[in-house]
Amino acid sequence: MPTVRFEQAVYGSFAFWDRGYALLAQSPGCRPEWIAEFLAACRHYGQPRGDSPEAPGLFSLRLKFGPWIVVGVSPQGHDDRGRPGALAFHSLFVTPREYRKAGHVPFGLSGALRGDWTAETRTLPPGTWPVEVPGTPEPPHDPRALRIAAVLARGEELREPLGAAARRLRQQGVTPVPEGETAVDGLLESDPDRRHALDLGSAPGHSGRLSCGGAKSDSKTSDVVPPFDGLTVPESSRMARGSPLRLLRT
Repeated sequence: MPTVRFEQAVYGSFAFWDRGYALLAQSPGCRPEWIAEFLAACRHYGQPRGDSPEAPGLFSLRLKFGPWIVVGVSPQGHDDRGRPGALAFHSLFVTPREYRKAGHVPFGLSGALRGDWTAETRTLPPGTWPVEVPGTPEPPHDPRALRIAAVLARGEELREPLGAAARRLRQQGVTPVPEGETAVDGLLESDPDRRHALDLGSAPGHSGRLSCGGAKSDSKTSDVVPPFDGLTVPESSRMARGSPLRLLRT
């Protein structure tokens, strides 16, 4: 568990003095430009609304002059004039190198922030705090990832396996439509009687499988193209109009 080093300072309005909002204390390593930016950030934080409950807060900010600040905001009740809503800002000044140890997550340093201050607080020492860096969640295992990585590592082109309908269409120079080829393959595999009922023997060079597909024309319309001339479909399976893929079940 890494340990983060920091400088610190406190700014706020407290009931034990009559100075309004001012710097209460700081550690020796705080530079004037750090303190100036810290005070400006606190003033931009704003006051809580009168009807909102008092609750602590936390914010972090990268300063222009180098370090990060992790600031805890704690309610102090009434200020020195008896007005409610007084706040105290406890800041940790953390260099980028130290903040990297915390994984750039401010919540790991929240335990080092204080909210109780008294008139005896005059100075603060530099501090350290152990942080638990949140782990990176492991992605779900996909068995296809190793296969794809191996193909790409060999410099080969990644190709998807083709179904029977897609192979026939590619041989004829036709771009297949995935929905269409899947429908035809599934129809013929699930219904052997329909497959034999089609006069596939009349198609020269056909291997016994019916395959249809589609190609995009220049006018961006979908044209269904039968891959073999002479393919005969029985009258009972024909559609009056439409795609050859839309075969009727009888």
